[in-house]
Amino acid sequence: MPGEWFVIRCKPRQENAAFKSLKSLSSNINVFFPTIRYVKLRERKQKQWIHEALFPGYFFARFSFDEYYKQVNYSHGVQTILRNGADFATLPNSRIQEIREQINKDHVLEIPEPEIRAGDSVWISEGSIAGTNGVVKEVHDGKKRALVILEFLGQNL
Repeated sequence: MPGEWFVIRCKPRQENAAFKSLKSLSSNINVFFPTIRYVKLRERKQKQWIHEALFPGYFFARFSFDEYYKQVNYSHGVQTILRNGADFATLPNSRIQEIREQINKDHVLEIPEPEIRAGDSVWISEGSIAGTNGVVKEVHDGKKRALVILEFLGQNL
């Protein structure tokens, strides 16, 4: 396919709209919108799968600049084609291939749910003891809980 890979900057929270808009413009415009999927703990320790842009607010498009610049730049959801000074920012195909090698056929980077095992070092990220380091002593799978030995002021608690 002719042309270079350009970085497309989207309007706030309009990545999907911009992606669909460019994809429907022409078969001569190749659009690449990598996403990421991961587990996030919500209130009450409930797990939720999050699916979002790998590069929030941006995706990539390959097209003939002279032929499609205006159509791409003024598409629904597109804020602009990213610039590097006076020039438009472009990426070599090899860089796009590196990203593609890390994701699945649906353009999604899957981050598996973390597994905690006895002996693992942990860092408490929330709550009254946030910022404290510890070591997992026991894992109770049925309740999704773990017993952690905390390190506090040089002492194991």
